[in-house]
Amino acid sequence: GQDYGGGGFWIIGNGSSPIIIENNTIVNNESVSTGGAMYLWLTNLTLRNNIIWGNTQTSGNLIHLSDEATVEIQYTNIAGGYTGQSNIDTLPLFSTENYLLSDNSPCIDAGHSHPDYNDIEDPANPGFALFPSKGELTNDMGVYGGQNSKILCHDSVIIGSLINVPADQPTIQAGINVAQHGDTILVDTGTYYENINFNGKNIIVTSNFVYSSDFEDIENTIINGSNHETSDTASCVIFCSGEDSTAVLQGFTITQGTGTHWVDPQFPDYTWHSGGGVFIFQSSPTIKNNYIIDNHVDDDSGVSGASGGGICFYGGNPFIVNNIIKNNSALYGAGVLIDYTGCIFKNNIVAENTGGQDYGGGGFWIIGNGSSPIIIENNTIVNNESVSAGGAMYLWSTHLIARNNIIWGNTQASGNLIHLYEEATVEITFTDIEGGYTGEGNINTVPLFYTSNYILSDNSPCIDAGDSHHDYNDIEDADNQGFALFPSKGELTNDMGVYGGQNCMTLGNDTVIINAKDLNENRFFHFQCFPNPFKEHIAIQYTLNNASKIEIALNDYLGRTVESSINKYNHAGTYSVTLNSNGNSELPAGIYFISLSSQGINYTKKIVKY
Repeated sequence: GQDYGGGGFWIIGNGSSPIIIENNTIVNNESVSTGGAMYLWLTNLTLRNNIIWGNTQTSGNLIHLSDEATVEIQYTNIAGGYTGQSNIDTLPLFSTENYLLSDNSPCIDAGHSHPDYNDIEDPANPGFALFPSKGELTNDMGVYGGQNSKILCHDSVIIGSLINVPADQPTIQAGINVAQHGDTILVDTGTYYENINFNGKNIIVTSNFVYSSDFEDIENTIINGSNHETSDTASCVIFCSGEDSTAVLQGFTITQGTGTHWVDPQFPDYTWHSGGGVFIFQSSPTIKNNYIIDNHVDDDSGVSGASGGGICFYGGNPFIVNNIIKNNSALYGAGVLIDYTGCIFKNNIVAENTGGQDYGGGGFWIIGNGSSPIIIENNTIVNNESVSAGGAMYLWSTHLIARNNIIWGNTQASGNLIHLYEEATVEITFTDIEGGYTGEGNINTVPLFYTSNYILSDNSPCIDAGDSHHDYNDIEDADNQGFALFPSKGELTNDMGVYGGQNCMTLGNDTVIINAKDLNENRFFHFQCFPNPFKEHIAIQYTLNNASKIEIALNDYLGRTVESSINKYNHAGTYSVTLNSNGNSELPAGIYFISLSSQGINYTKKIVKY
């Protein structure tokens, strides 16, 4: 890929017949430019039932689209995820050197369910697939699914080894020490008093969660960093040798770390102490499905500052997805420190982190940028506290993109919830942010969480309120087309918060406790708008549990008030208000929001004018 990219495929144009790439295993290809798996140029391509995993590129995207290229990807296991029907982003779990699937691989029976794509039936076992396909007859993703499946070679393709801890090696670090690139270290349940370092190895270190999807495997596979040899390297997990996205940390509780010393490359006179749970320095690993809890970076003795209680990254472009970062502390950036780096931070819970004594930042502290953007998308950022400024975020000389998040219940002793310093800028869109914030699609409404791990209630205003572009759609329920797969709710438009978008999965059972005040402060027993969609008139009906002053407004997608209806005191009871054609008939068709406010609490419903 030195000239035009493309590690696995390079595709340009179309002929008289379509290009169909079906039931292939596309793995460990590399482009020294862009398109580790594929580079597409002026073409239309259909991919289904494939496995696309372990491919790398030094720039651009895994599937790189150039000059109006389009691709339809379905029923494919693709690293990092991709918008498309029934795609997944899960370790494939190969069992042999020629990419046969293990018996518990998530790719078995996960391909297209139409009979045309069925695996070959075993005549000796009707209803089940003939080896090398596995499971029942529904298509298996990858090379061993469908009607053309047969074993390909025996040992001409080399994949990583599986190292079991403690069966093969007594400790996680011992497993890392003997591992080679591409290996997987599978860690059994237990508490491991270690401070592990990946040492530049692009390997997967995972608990049994990768097989079971059982949160108890996360809760019961613990890396406890309290037994460190030196306080200078007391993070639970360290990446500091250029590891890339194929270096994966998955499925652990990471706790009791106190951070690592590091010299600032830009300002060598400064030494910092950062990253209680996870410390990432000039590396780009994948951190997924972990509970990063109760780590504390509170000692700045002999250093210039102590930061990043939960996780810190400097340089690189890490991918942080589906983690709970909770109950950590630091003198700045109690939950997360992002320091002169790019990153993709998606579908995480950042909750109840406290600190900020030196420079602020309860949830996040962010300074500078790297070669890639900082993207914070579909996270639930709640109940963090700074004893100075920036309860949710403190930003210094940086530019940040934040979309489809919920930012609620965060507090600070001074300054702002999102504190901007030294020409910092932030683009916040389609976010439920307490107190409001200028930006397209933002709302200021109690999120209405239903469960202790922040799943939205069925009447939450955050459902279907994220960015409506199909790239951000929730995962579709295959059994209820047009509607989102749980834990997303509603239709396919992105849900704000951790349970929206293509990387959504349930996080935890009851490990995160939310403020009961937010659950119980719903003063409105009933609030609905009809008809919806509407043409000229829309009725708003609401029931008050208690006497309250009420304000009702019609707002456009940018949060601007188009029409105010009432602003008065109501006793407990049921009321109905109509916004009529006096103003609405002149409005262009589109999406609007009805806002019903009482005593500083806002409730919002999305409506559509046609």
